[in-house]
Amino acid sequence: MVSVKKPVVFTWKLQRLFSVDMLKFFKNIFGESFKEGEHMKVYFPVKFADETFGTETLWCQKVGRYWRVDNIPFYATNIALNDLIEIENEDKKYWFKDIVEESGHSVVQLKYYEDK
Repeated sequence: MVSVKKPVVFTWKLQRLFSVDMLKFFKNIFGESFKEGEHMKVYFPVKFADETFGTETLWCQKVGRYWRVDNIPFYATNIALNDLIEIENEDKKYWFKDIVEESGHSVVQLKYYEDK
């Protein structure tokens, strides 16, 4: 007697594989979905004193469609604690796009130069 494998198992595995791939596909297109109150790091472009460019990452908290800056920036300018910002997903990194609402907080940055 020859045993025949059930096609139901094979079909289930295909559906499972397909749904996992589709989930990855949509996450890559639309970005990950974050719940209200969750934190993530957002990249901010920075111009340093020596005229070079870099990035600073700040923790931000999800508030509706936007994100609230949840720590004090060290290098990034024109941004402060509790500012409400808009971000964009680029290459699986979340970048600062625009300020939606200013918090009223200020950040004072002091630069110290040594005489040589």
